Amino acid sequence: MEEVKSIISQRLRRAPAGKIVTPKEFLSFGSRTAVDKTFSRLAAAGKIIRVARGMYVAPQESEFGTYPPSAEKVVSSYGKITGERIVPSGARAANNLGLTTQVPVEELFLTTGKARTLMLGRRKVFLKHAPSWQTAMPNSKAGEAIRAIAHMGPQRAASFAKAVRSKLTTREWEQVSKMKPSVPAWMVNAINEAELAN
Repeated sequence: MEEVKSIISQRLRRAPAGKIVTPKEFLSFGSRTAVDKTFSRLAAAGKIIRVARGMYVAPQESEFGTYPPSAEKVVSSYGKITGERIVPSGARAANNLGLTTQVPVEELFLTTGKARTLMLGRRKVFLKHAPSWQTAMPNSKAGEAIRAIAHMGPQRAASFAKAVRSKLTTREWEQVSKMKPSVPAWMVNAINEAELAN
């Protein structure tokens, strides 16, 4: 058991920040029961953080103590494990584009997978299922633009789309425009109005 504990602890210490590890990665070093018990004991001792069932991350260390890794890094690792496409929420996208100064309090991400809650210590990270068009073009301003406009809803989408367009390059807006066959009709109208206003 101590050998298994040492191997798990070393692997976690060397893992990149926010990388999720699972007990099944260590089954070659001990029985399932021994590995599961070791993970449970390390989590109870605060040496690792249980993110979700069967998923753990190492806490980060500083001169002031330990703290959970960033939600973005953990969610990115989760997406690689599950094969889901996960992106920041529309509220976060609007903030990233400089369209609002309000920083979302809730750590919310949109996913192509099932809705679930991940835990980072006492912090909750929410994954909300969204249609594929809302998770399109991850890590791009065009993708953020789509999510930001969608976040505003049908009533405010048109005026917001005009503000969004002013933040993008011509090429980035072209990518937004190419999404029209995939998005709802009210989003199409908002994008069209933004183009006519230019």
